[in-house]
Parts: sequence; structure tokens; C-alpha cells
Amino acid sequence: MLVMKRILFALFLMLFACTKDEFTKTTKSGSGSSKPIKKSIEEKCSNFSPPPVDILLLLDNSSSTNFLQVNLKEAITSIANAASDFFDYRIYIAPLIPYTVETEDVKRSYQVITNVPSNLPISVHQVGINQLQGPPKVNYNGEKGFARAYDMLYANSEVGGQLPYPLFRNKAYTMVILISNGDDNDLWFTDNQGNKSDGGSFEGNKAKLLNLKSQMNAHNLRFITVVNHSTCGSTVRDPGERYKAMSNQIYIAQPITDDKTSTPDSYDLCKESFGDIFVNIAETIKQFNRGHIYKYWPLGDKLDFDPDKLIVKKKISGETLKRDDASQGYTFLPDFTTLNIREYPPVSSGIPAENYTGYFIELHNSAKVTYPECLIVTKEDFTKYYGYITIEDEPLENSIQVVINDKEIPQDKTNGWEYIGYKESVNLLVKSPANPASANPGIFRTGYVIKLNGSAIYTDGTKATVYYKGAPLN
Repeated sequence: MLVMKRILFALFLMLFACTKDEFTKTTKSGSGSSKPIKKSIEEKCSNFSPPPVDILLLLDNSSSTNFLQVNLKEAITSIANAASDFFDYRIYIAPLIPYTVETEDVKRSYQVITNVPSNLPISVHQVGINQLQGPPKVNYNGEKGFARAYDMLYANSEVGGQLPYPLFRNKAYTMVILISNGDDNDLWFTDNQGNKSDGGSFEGNKAKLLNLKSQMNAHNLRFITVVNHSTCGSTVRDPGERYKAMSNQIYIAQPITDDKTSTPDSYDLCKESFGDIFVNIAETIKQFNRGHIYKYWPLGDKLDFDPDKLIVKKKISGETLKRDDASQGYTFLPDFTTLNIREYPPVSSGIPAENYTGYFIELHNSAKVTYPECLIVTKEDFTKYYGYITIEDEPLENSIQVVINDKEIPQDKTNGWEYIGYKESVNLLVKSPANPASANPGIFRTGYVIKLNGSAIYTDGTKATVYYKGAPLN
């Protein structure tokens, strides 16, 4: 019996020892792994503004142009449809040859089509396209198309004193469309051999038109003529040689490059249909959009990226912009602020500011973004350095094993790990391996803390694991 009691007591001691040691020291693991660094690619494009478009349409109303009456509404519809893409437009339709004595009030009383009818002179006769009437016919008594265009523009402009509501506005895209089956014959002289000369009237009228463009501060002044370029058909009085030449001279006097033909801004009634001509004119109008120029570019309202890692690239040109390059690069602006990012066109009631709030880069000189260019901005998060790992359970310190990227890290206060103990809150992030001070913003955790030192401090995309045995229960 005594022997049996001793055997049972020995078994009890063995069972107790196993419970106290092996059962409480089961190996556990905790992970301090970090996610790969965050990267984002953002593409934004420049914009354009639809500017005011003012058109003077001068219709040949001599008795030899009956064919124009049939196509008038079709032509005006083409122009109106093209101009309808803009903020507002005005198409003023007047006779090429006055049929009555014109006072200043008469010059302002012809038909006008507009999509913004406010602020127009009371004398203007506003009509819809379906209400259009061709101007009364007159017997041919001389055609002074250049002078007529200037007089009608001047009389209805702010420059001409028609305030406060001029029909042809300053800072608009201004276009004259003159339709004739003849030619300007202002001050033409014919010598004994039949040679014609204009006595200087061509250059004088060109100078007056270009000067008026400057006075009106017009974005462009287009002098478009729809005339016969040669003798054809039975309705031709004279080929429109002077008209064709004036279209070309006004065109090349300005920085315009959208007409690639040999006769810029002049269309040939002998070769082209009336409808096709106005389709082409409509395409010219559609190109009047005012492309914006941007001095600043928004990066968002959070500084959740590292400015030193920005990659800024123009989409169309493929050019990569350099940081802190004052000639063709950009500068990062570190302050949270609100900016109108557009440099041109200036802010107005028709073109409000493009305001953004947040962080920006400032673009310098050739790096500025001009419509239709886009910027592709690649942003990366700040590089994060992890100086601490937390585990949920209290470990036996002598059982801790730290493995970073499959490499075991020694317990060392210089280039290894050390056990700190339980903390209610610890910032896992430090500034760098060389500077273990807490980084801001941080990542905070609660638990049992293992501190990393020197080369043991790890960064984004790293796998870090702690193996340990739990401490005995009290």
C-alpha cells in the first residue's frame, strides 16, 4: 500500500510539472508586417472657355444675286449651330449695298440672331432663323465692301460710342462674312489700256480694319469672303480678286494658322456649293475656343504623399517636368491654401476663377499647362520606418525570436531588438534608422512592445514576425 501511494504521488508531481511548464509555453507568433508603399497616378486635363463670338454678315443685295435668297436660312443655320457651343454669340445681318440713306440708327437696326438677348441696343431687330428676310434688292451702283465692313463694325462697337450696350463687343472673336458675286470697286481707276488701280484704297481700308481690331481688343478679326475667284456662270459681275486679297492680308496680319488653303479665309462660289462653304466657315468658328493656361496644379487636400517622390509628366508632349527648375519645371508649395490655378484668361463674369483648396505645385515658364495638354502626376506615400512591434500576449523574454524578411534578428540594443513590456499606446513609426524619434503622423498600437534598433528597423513592404512562448499565468 505504501508503495502504491508513493507511485501515485510521483505521477501527480509529473502532471503538475507538465501543466506548469509545457502547457504554458506553447510557441505563438505575432506579425508586424507592413504594407507596400502606396502609389497613385492622377491625370487631369486643361480646360477651355467659350468666348463671345460676334459676326457681321454682309449680304450682296444687288439685283444679280437672287440665288442667295434660297440658301440664306441654311447658311445662317450652319453658323448659328457652330456658334451655339459658345458662351454667347451675335450674328448681325446687314445689306452689302445700302438701299436707303443710313443714319447711325439705321446702321443699328438690321436683323440680329443671338442666344443671349440681354444687353442689346433697343434699336436692334432680334429675330429667329425662321423669321429671316433677305435685304431689299437695289440696282447696282458701286460696291464698297471694305468701307462697308468697317462702317458697320465701327457704328455698332464700343469704340464707335454705342454705350453701354454695343452690338460688337470688346475682347470678343469678331468675324466679317461678306458674300458677293462682284468685287470691291472703291476708288478704282481704269487707264487707257483698261488696267485698274485702287489709288491706295486697299491698303487704307486694311489699316482701318486692323486698327479697329486693336481698338476693340478683339481676339481675332476674320475677314471671310464668299466670292467668285474667276469668271463663271451668268451672275458674275467681276471676280472678287480684291476681296480674296483682303481676306488673305487680314489673315496673315494676325497669328492665325487654322486655314491651310492657298486662299485663306476666302471661298470660291465658282467651285464650291453654298452649303459646303458654310460648313467650312462653321468649322472655323468652332476653333475659337480660348484655351486656358495654368500656372498652378492641384495635388489634393491631404498631404498623404511625399513631395520628394513626385513624378510630373505632360501627357501630350511626353515631357517630364523637373522639380525646382525655374525655367521649365515646377516648385512644390508646402502650405495648405486656396488658389485660382488659371493664369489665362483673366477672371471675369463670363469666365470665373478655377479655385482649388489644398496643396499645389507651381509651374514655371514652358512647364505651364496650356489647353489641350494634360498632366499625369504620380504620387507616393512617405517612406515609413517601423521601430516597434507589438504582440497581444505577454511573452517569456528568453523565448522571443524576431524574424524580418526571413532573417533572424539578434537581441541587441544597437542593431537588434529589445523587449520593452506592456504599453497602452506606442507609435510604431520612427523617423529613420539613424533617428529613432517618433515620426508624425504615426501609427499607434496597444500591447506588449518589442523595440527595434539600428539596422533592425524595417520599412514598407517588409515581413516581420515575432515567435514567442507565453509567460506563465500567475
